[in-house]
Amino acid sequence: MFVKQYWSPCCTVWPFVLQGANRPDVFDLYFLCSAVRRRFPKVARLDGHELPPPIAFDLESNTALPETKGSNFDNNDICRKIIMDFLEKFFTVYDSDDRQGLLEAYHDQAYFSLCVSIPQDVPHYQRKSLHDFSRDSRNLLFVKDLAQRVKYLKHSRLNVVAFLNELPHTQHDPNSFVIDVGVAMNTLICFTVSGVFREVVSKSGGNPPIRAFSRVFTAVPAPQGLCIVNDMVTISAASPKQEKAAFTSPAPTPSPSPVPGPSGLSEPQQQMVKMFAEQSGMNEEWSQSCLEQNGWDYNKSAQVFTELKAQNKIPPEAFLK
Repeated sequence: MFVKQYWSPCCTVWPFVLQGANRPDVFDLYFLCSAVRRRFPKVARLDGHELPPPIAFDLESNTALPETKGSNFDNNDICRKIIMDFLEKFFTVYDSDDRQGLLEAYHDQAYFSLCVSIPQDVPHYQRKSLHDFSRDSRNLLFVKDLAQRVKYLKHSRLNVVAFLNELPHTQHDPNSFVIDVGVAMNTLICFTVSGVFREVVSKSGGNPPIRAFSRVFTAVPAPQGLCIVNDMVTISAASPKQEKAAFTSPAPTPSPSPVPGPSGLSEPQQQMVKMFAEQSGMNEEWSQSCLEQNGWDYNKSAQVFTELKAQNKIPPEAFLK
């Protein structure tokens, strides 16, 4: 394929004609237009197609971006504690020599995807090291074939954890974490954690490069705290600012493992009881009984409660507080 360029001295835009290529559909034309306009911003016609006017922003060169904000838990202390406990346990196992312990963190039908983004202006050593992850990257800007997209999508907790075990051993910097909660309900929570990590062993023999990551977890309540149903990871090169700040502060002291409270329940179970009581309207005693009888499966307990309530089989004392 090559491009024919027609230029007229009396106009300021250039029409282009593609030769040696199939006629692009609307989807491919969008990306083709973007690629051509990176070099020729004034193109108005491409292979016989009238293109929309280019989008431009009249910004001053010294315009500064807003400062990055910290973590957002939507002023929900219970939500904050659940997520922080989950992340501490998750990354402790993830950064260990054996990630098999993560089987308990994922749902039987969990999904996982990895996306690698390599900026054009990163140093060569950063770019080269990111290629180790690129072979499994599901970056939709580059993976166009539907079969390949499905192939790179990991399904079921066994396949997910098996894939995680193949990735290089890492060390995350918990002081770099920024958490943003998008959805927080009694039956589902979705949040993003961003930060930096490095590999434990560098293939080049020098200091391992610092990498940036963003991880979107979608999870449901479970006896151990949270159970992941969807996990989307994006890995990129760290910015100079992130590299400078990475691993400069001592890691926070891990909190002790949860122990049963006076009621004999662990802290995650106590939190499940409170959430179930709030959602169902029952008191905590009956809420705990419902959860126990259904194996602490929150969704199953909610379904059983809804069915029994519709049949008027729940006594009035269950709602006395």
